[in-house]
Amino acid sequence: MSGKEGNSILGYMELFSKKLPGALSLLAILLLLSVVVGVLAAFAIHISAIKAEPGYLVATGALAGIMAIMLPALLTTIVIKAIKSRLTVKRIVFIALIGSSIYSLFVLLASTVFALTGNYLVSGAVIILGDAGIFGWWFFISKFVLSRKNKFLLAAMVQPTLNVLLYIPSSSFLFSLSTSLGIIMLKLYAGILIFLFVSYVILYFFEKPMKKSLGISGIDTMSQLLQAWLFDINFSLPYIGAAQPRGVPKDIGVQCISLRRRDGTPKVIFFVPDIHYGPTGIMGGSNFPYMLEKHAMGRYRATSFIMHGAVNEDNNPVSSGQFTHMKEALDRCMRESKPVKKGGFASRLSIGSCGDSRVSLLSFGEAGIVTMSRAPKVTEDVSPAAAMILRKLLEKFVGKPVLVDAHNSRYESAPAAELKGVSPESQYMDEYMGAVGTLKGLKGSRSLNVGSSAVEIHSQLGTPVDLAPGSLNAAVFLFGSQKHVMLQFNANNMLPSFRTAIIDHLKGKYGADAEVYTTDTHYVNTLNMDVSNVLGRHTKPDRVIPFVDAAVTQALSNAEAVSAYYSETVVRKFPVWGPNSRERITAVIESMITLARFMVPAIIVAGFIIAAWVISLL
Repeated sequence: MSGKEGNSILGYMELFSKKLPGALSLLAILLLLSVVVGVLAAFAIHISAIKAEPGYLVATGALAGIMAIMLPALLTTIVIKAIKSRLTVKRIVFIALIGSSIYSLFVLLASTVFALTGNYLVSGAVIILGDAGIFGWWFFISKFVLSRKNKFLLAAMVQPTLNVLLYIPSSSFLFSLSTSLGIIMLKLYAGILIFLFVSYVILYFFEKPMKKSLGISGIDTMSQLLQAWLFDINFSLPYIGAAQPRGVPKDIGVQCISLRRRDGTPKVIFFVPDIHYGPTGIMGGSNFPYMLEKHAMGRYRATSFIMHGAVNEDNNPVSSGQFTHMKEALDRCMRESKPVKKGGFASRLSIGSCGDSRVSLLSFGEAGIVTMSRAPKVTEDVSPAAAMILRKLLEKFVGKPVLVDAHNSRYESAPAAELKGVSPESQYMDEYMGAVGTLKGLKGSRSLNVGSSAVEIHSQLGTPVDLAPGSLNAAVFLFGSQKHVMLQFNANNMLPSFRTAIIDHLKGKYGADAEVYTTDTHYVNTLNMDVSNVLGRHTKPDRVIPFVDAAVTQALSNAEAVSAYYSETVVRKFPVWGPNSRERITAVIESMITLARFMVPAIIVAGFIIAAWVISLL
């Protein structure tokens, strides 16, 4: 991802980037709220007895508040935790605390009404109305977080139901709900039915514009963003619940080079689809590199480089469910791979440079991996239009060039033009074209000798936030006594200093030239960690170097003669974001929010008025 476009969208959701207090702190707040509201309600109802029995009112009010407000919230936490075990206790307590706060306002209002009128029916209706209202709060939370067909409706009814049931035994300290339990529950669920309708109206209001303009589900998008925040983790499985994505259908090119042993089994796989692994967290294709690597290593028992091609976020998949298409494309490439015609050298490394831009070509006869990098300057996305031009130029040097954006250098103080990436009209395009023109063979070998390894690094480092799950992949190419190392991390770019430290270490310890790659996975990006969350921001090189040594040592120990195979395919009508998608998303969301500032409060107020009327009739 290039630049910081779209931060205005995240700015609307700053709440989700905030850190919550711990569960015990939230429980203390809930206890304080319950006691204060209970005492104030008791004072309002028994105002004439304040001077005579203040201690008694404080004690009974506190007990009533705990029973009517805190206890339902605690039981709700237990029930929701049982339904959704991934959801942390502090998040559930926080959600229940919001519901309890809304309910508390209506308890105080009902107590005031009773103190002024002495009318049990009106006061009881106020409490039931407020309790039905928090169903709307739980409806949206449950819809976005649980997303299990209609089971979320049952979850949304837990706290409202418990509030009423536990108010009844505590009402002897406040005021009684004078009707039978059956009538009380009928009133409650009638009110909930009204707020269910109101909630669906609001959902339709937000869903329709985004689907109409972008072909993307606003509900599914918000659901995935919220889940990434609420669970403190990102999923590594495809999102199944999304509706069939529309997006912009595009034919996606896929290339694969596999290096195979003499018995034909794959040793190393370089898989390069023309998709961008974004936009954030679990959305779209953000976690495809890890998922594809896991699939390839499990099926083919080979070190698997899932690489970042010369593409930008216009080629973001619309849904994580599209992973299936990419997995099938990988398997198809492996089935249809053909041996590469060798020509003069079985393998050869060529380097070209111009200005700060560098192109390296690791060729295997008629096919080759072309690595683009501007490190230590910013190395960012290459647009598909720019890639098309470069590919034509490279065909003069190798018949089947596989373009790879190393994505291995980024720092936020760089000029905006660098952070924006490479397009046909940018000055960096001229540099890359110049670098292609200066390609010269540096190393060559009549045989192709390669060692490889995949070292699990994410969990062993304690799941750092600037590194996604997956392996540190290493491939060592031997050109006689000379070595060239490819190292790949599953991350979204890296600090230049991190890359330099790794390369210097490999040169000093192994006498090897090296290049370091990232997948550009946006799995590591969340609402409070955007594109600046590059490798090295939190994980320092000295923590990673022991794993680099393990990977390179293992690769050197299993080096052997291999043959190169190449294949390419096309995934037809693959839905992607499309050109200028970020700008279009920004425009749609901003217009929705502008209108929602007026419409949503009006819809909610109308819902309360209708619910109050229905409850009073029963």
